[in-house]
Amino acid sequence: MKNNIGGQFSLASSTEDCITVVNSRCPFGEGVSEFPELCRMTSSVFGGIAARSFGYAKVEIKKSIARQDGGCEVCVYTNPELAKQKPGLEYISTAPSQEKMDMDALQSRIEQSLYKIWQMRGKQASKKIQPPAIVAKSTAMQKALQDIEVISPTLATVLIEGPTGVGKELVAKAIHAMSERNTRPFMAINCGAIPESLIETALFGHEKGAFTGAVEVHQGFCERAQGGTLFLDEVDSLSPAAQTRLLRVLQEGELERVGGKQTLLVDVRIVSATNQNLEQLVAQGRFRSDLYYRINVVSLVIPPLAERPEDFPYLVQLILQRLNKKYTVGKS
Repeated sequence: MKNNIGGQFSLASSTEDCITVVNSRCPFGEGVSEFPELCRMTSSVFGGIAARSFGYAKVEIKKSIARQDGGCEVCVYTNPELAKQKPGLEYISTAPSQEKMDMDALQSRIEQSLYKIWQMRGKQASKKIQPPAIVAKSTAMQKALQDIEVISPTLATVLIEGPTGVGKELVAKAIHAMSERNTRPFMAINCGAIPESLIETALFGHEKGAFTGAVEVHQGFCERAQGGTLFLDEVDSLSPAAQTRLLRVLQEGELERVGGKQTLLVDVRIVSATNQNLEQLVAQGRFRSDLYYRINVVSLVIPPLAERPEDFPYLVQLILQRLNKKYTVGKS
């Protein structure tokens, strides 16, 4: 549990009915005292993980840095009877309670969820565009699938780390598909592919006349993802100005378009991805530390293919099947 939440949590005590963890550094950074409501996100992550493991959880935040208590103390009650008299938020798992998950069933649930959102977007209309599929025969990828099921129902922002080509966007889509936001938009943007001078407009939109060539109002990705999920690939490429604007979206759920004066409320879950070491970029002053802690509430690491040899044969088979289907469509 503590490895999934981050923020230097450590185990204080553990019984059959209650787990207590403490820390001295908030995952959201020192500025969390101005936004104590962010503690609910921490509760949501702990509750989701515990409910998935034990079937039930109630999370009580006894102390928090946000309330200027000098540290955090979180009690996770796993016994419903004991928890009745305790304050806090309850979490109940809808997943099977077996100790060892059936990986085939889990993969099937995730792929079915992905297929539903693929259908909703009308992708089946094109025979050359094939539905998403996940290869997870390696232990590392099976753990990633388990993490996806735990993370998806929570409110937490997610940072997906891993080298180029390991399927970070597919993982982000799976998180969206398994969440309650799955009927709302999933918007993906590659921050590294957009010039620095245009990234703010792309993400946050602009008003008519904001600059030369702005002949009409433009809604950015944040607005277009309203109620859904925004996937920021290569988030390390964001300009300092864009980082500041994104921080406001995460902290306050609001933005202003470039050249605009009206504050707009947005409800969007941020899932980010990077192939860089963000902690190192923070140390070098190239990435905001407060933004890093807010996008990295839950970290999900996808290992390179070199560390997943069990997946190779199945990936090759999947690629061959797709190429065969693509180039035989319409032929007799």
